Amino acid sequence: MTALILTRPAHQNIELINIFKNSKVTTIDYPFLKIQALKDYVPFDYLISRLSTYNYLIFISTNAVKMFIERMDLLSIKLPEDIILASIGKSTQEVLREKYQREVFCPNNIFDSEHLLDHSVFNNVQSKMALIIRGEGGRETLKKGLENKGAKVTYGECYKRKFLPIDFKEIKKNTKNFKNISFLITSNESAKHFISEVKNEDKSWLMKCNLIVNHEKIKKKLETFFSNVIVLPEINPKTIKLAIKK
Repeated sequence: MTALILTRPAHQNIELINIFKNSKVTTIDYPFLKIQALKDYVPFDYLISRLSTYNYLIFISTNAVKMFIERMDLLSIKLPEDIILASIGKSTQEVLREKYQREVFCPNNIFDSEHLLDHSVFNNVQSKMALIIRGEGGRETLKKGLENKGAKVTYGECYKRKFLPIDFKEIKKNTKNFKNISFLITSNESAKHFISEVKNEDKSWLMKCNLIVNHEKIKKKLETFFSNVIVLPEINPKTIKLAIKK
């Protein structure tokens, strides 16, 4: 039997919990962080009320899409017909396509800022206006890359992250009867938090666990402590099952 520890925010774990129900993979819902609404949406609401002034609308995550849609619907704002939509990841792309029934540009194989910047849709952005929808903080790669190409870039920050304490003794207790233990970690923020929390722990049992991640950058961070790090560019039940078997 395998234990799969789901570390993403709780609402993002529901699908995998349901899919793996009654299978040989037992999911353990253990979020490393939670997504919180902002106290003040006045600056964000002002930005989305002026969407017609932007050429590009870029989403960093499904959480960014969720909060964006909530504010758009609340304020009865319509998405401009001519604005170009883009996302870093496939899941984000799918949520946007379903909601707006529009083309959403996304990297083909490696889902990160660098590969989104290489997309042909950003070949001629000189003097164009881009709005990046994201949570508070995060990497600056996409903004700097677009600015280097001559675009004018604004952040629309619509949520914040709250890091949760990780009780490794509890996780060890809950997984003691499992032959294989895997952690699913899919964000730089969660990886950093995991490392900071694990520093003062007994790592002997953790060394036997697998870490399933979705990017080489996350793997490099975690390899400072762990050797069993598996990269899955696309996270879905099929790829997770294959990773666990290996």
